[in-house]
Amino acid sequence: MFSTEPSRPLLATVMDSHYSRPLGWTGLHVPPILFGTAALGNVRRVITDQAKLAIVGEWFRQVQPPVFVQATYAHGAGAALEVLARALQRLEIAGDEILLQLATDGAVQECWEKSCRLLEDAYRPKLIVAAAKDLKAWQIARGLRDSGQVLAAGLCISGHGLATASENLPYDEVDFVELVGGYTLMRHSPAAVSLLHLLAERQIPVILSGVFEGGFLVGGNRLDGRVLNSEDSADRSILAWRKSFVTLCDGHGISPAHACLQFALSLPGIIAVRLDSTYADRVAENVYAAYTKVPDNFWASMKEEGLRSQDYPLLGG
Repeated sequence: MFSTEPSRPLLATVMDSHYSRPLGWTGLHVPPILFGTAALGNVRRVITDQAKLAIVGEWFRQVQPPVFVQATYAHGAGAALEVLARALQRLEIAGDEILLQLATDGAVQECWEKSCRLLEDAYRPKLIVAAAKDLKAWQIARGLRDSGQVLAAGLCISGHGLATASENLPYDEVDFVELVGGYTLMRHSPAAVSLLHLLAERQIPVILSGVFEGGFLVGGNRLDGRVLNSEDSADRSILAWRKSFVTLCDGHGISPAHACLQFALSLPGIIAVRLDSTYADRVAENVYAAYTKVPDNFWASMKEEGLRSQDYPLLGG
């Protein structure tokens, strides 16, 4: 039987309202952490329905509503949405306690209609995001917003398409941008920093994904889709950087995940970081890391150790 008793004290409910950030000009305010639903659709590994219910329950234990969640029909051909709807009903979550963002890829109208049927009126998405590379998809997403079916429409930009996106982004139309990859504590290209500064100047908020480099920065053995080889000189250099980074985190009493999240949230304009977890007990850790600052002396130590750019303008000077 699923218990509704908190596994630890609620962190976000005791925090001041300034931890909630405005979503541009939409009138919406969101917490700094956006929960993904990949685990609910068994995207990375198969987990039990009870484990999925526990994950959803932890979202609402650890963050004061409205809880910010991103779902997509593509996760298990709607399976994640079905699981989410059942969990919300079982936990007796009201519609105004969740701010659901629908991520689409390809057939936006079809994805929207199928998702709404699965979620029903109580939990239907309030935001929608389309791939920046698909002009037709954006036009449909914008139409859903303009017709009042969603409150905001955004574009998703891959870290690999930064240059093209910065040239073609409909700045006067988009409510927010989701950037997937391209900006992490370990790697943040001049193109990524430039685009983020440009979006901040235009007051277009950004949701950032991929801050752990696919799990590599928090202990994984894969980077850019492949297993690193310690016999390869380039890979050996990257592995040595991570070892030094982890050692520095240990010395300052923080976790690598905490450092990664706070780095991501340091740049003006980044309002939230999207995270997926297949373990319920990780939710509280991630919320703590998103809401709690890292001491300035940690960032100064990173610079002294040569672990971050000497000219990066934020975080400890």
